[in-house]
Amino acid sequence: MRLLIVGCEYSGTTTFTWQVMTWAKKHLGAPDLGPHDHFKWPHIAHPKASSTEAHDKYLHDWEAGRGPDPTTHALTLEEKMQLLDLPPTIQEMFMRYLIQYHLQDAFYSDPDMVMVGMHFDEAIYAPLFYGYGAVGQYAARNHESRIVEQRLYDVAPDLVLIQVKATPETIAKRLKAKPHPHGIIKEKDIELVLKRFQQEYEDSSIYRRFTIDTTRASPAECLEQFVENMKPLWTESDRMRMMAHRELAKQGYGV
Repeated sequence: MRLLIVGCEYSGTTTFTWQVMTWAKKHLGAPDLGPHDHFKWPHIAHPKASSTEAHDKYLHDWEAGRGPDPTTHALTLEEKMQLLDLPPTIQEMFMRYLIQYHLQDAFYSDPDMVMVGMHFDEAIYAPLFYGYGAVGQYAARNHESRIVEQRLYDVAPDLVLIQVKATPETIAKRLKAKPHPHGIIKEKDIELVLKRFQQEYEDSSIYRRFTIDTTRASPAECLEQFVENMKPLWTESDRMRMMAHRELAKQGYGV
């Protein structure tokens, strides 16, 4: 299962991603599956956890309202401020290298890979808010996106692109109710950012794709949509893994 999950801030990408991960552990036998959800400044690292259990605890505490979003939990406040103080030229270079790092063959040697944002976040947020990557600038992100997707086709031809979206009113309501630490968008930016995500989604060369609308759907309902939409997109290998996992469960093995 190889997924690229994208969407405007506050659309629900993190919640949806964790729902999918939990489902994958149960049905695909992917106990160590973790998303690469660190492509927004200054949240550019994995949560610090000494074990899978500790990592899962971050998730459960966050879902229960007892802790921070795991995707924002990796760095100290001081470290985050140091990153935000970097000049745009350094930020651009670092993020370009970070994305290229996630295109290495080694990342796709395992049967599962889940990325969140990746080059979509850069194509939209960098020119609007970070001060680099605009059309005509060095390493313009619209051009870089096409290069990234050519490489993704080579290393992960079975990749599925999932756009998570919500109405502008819903995004605004979520922003006001629970603003993200070091959040990117403001209420005035919502419609533009949503349009840009839709445009990048339509322009993407990743043809195995679908959209999840979280406006009125609960996390459980979004997961049901995921399972339904994935039915024609599973690889033969994924189907065999699910069948094997079901049989092992029936026989009482702790999978």
